[in-house]
Amino acid sequence: QQLVLDMDHAVKNARDEDEKKSLDFGAFVRLAPCYSGGGGGANSAIYKYFDDEIFATNAEFVYTFDAPKMFEEDEEELKCSVIVMTKTGHRAAMKELKKMVGN
Repeated sequence: QQLVLDMDHAVKNARDEDEKKSLDFGAFVRLAPCYSGGGGGANSAIYKYFDDEIFATNAEFVYTFDAPKMFEEDEEELKCSVIVMTKTGHRAAMKELKKMVGN
């Protein structure tokens, strides 16, 4: 949440229009480690971190690919999801996360 607040502050306090445009990002990209869930669609990934699932459900789109093995003894096939969301999606995800953790 602090990320969006900082970005809004930077845009609000920009020196000129060019700086304002350069600071007003339209999308966020998050790389999320996950494992194959065996299902289809949005439920096909089991995320390593619970908040990534919330971000993915509020994303504009999600693309998942096979991640290279870090160690030969790694048994599970790690994947990586690219989660692309707007500020609106990010804010919605943060509201859901706040409800989950009670803050």
